[in-house]
Amino acid sequence: MTDLKRIILHWTAGANRASDMDRKHYHRLIEGDGKIVKGNHEIADNIVTSDGDYAAHTLRLNTGSIGVAVCGMHGAVESPFDLGPYPITEQQLDAACGLIADLCREHAIPVTRRTVLTHAEVEPILGVKQRGKWDIARLPWDDNLRGAVSVGDHIRSRVEDHLNGRPPRDFEYDIPPVRESRQPQSLWAAIIEIISGLFGRAK
Repeated sequence: MTDLKRIILHWTAGANRASDMDRKHYHRLIEGDGKIVKGNHEIADNIVTSDGDYAAHTLRLNTGSIGVAVCGMHGAVESPFDLGPYPITEQQLDAACGLIADLCREHAIPVTRRTVLTHAEVEPILGVKQRGKWDIARLPWDDNLRGAVSVGDHIRSRVEDHLNGRPPRDFEYDIPPVRESRQPQSLWAAIIEIISGLFGRAK
């Protein structure tokens, strides 16, 4: 393992586009269409943070931590759950998992609960006190998956899918089979076909 010890996944609590403020706090951001945006700080800036020049994304845990964020969830409420006007999407999460897999390869970071985790898992898993952070403890498209560690385990399994070259679990059957169909006819072509059927085609 390198001096970079972990990757922490967040949501920005903003809109589905990366703002100037978002770029200051995260190394990589994933916008609503899956586009990956580079933050203002280099990943290496978080190896040493005593100089004050680093991406400040996780309270008391920025040193040695890569910060990745999906853009969205402004106005979201944890309980009762309200995803707000800018929910994160499954496309974003899959792009984030692919990016995290690439970062794990590049920086020799293993995929474990202590090394690839969400912001919501920092306090329960690493024991580093946060300020009520719940990103990412719910997924807008899957109401049955709840809780920081449950969602975190799901994300880690998708990261491993990317590392192992397998398609993401939830996307394996999303594309329906293509079926052949007749091209739509114009109104005149349809009338001619009906008349031809009644009187026989001209020769």
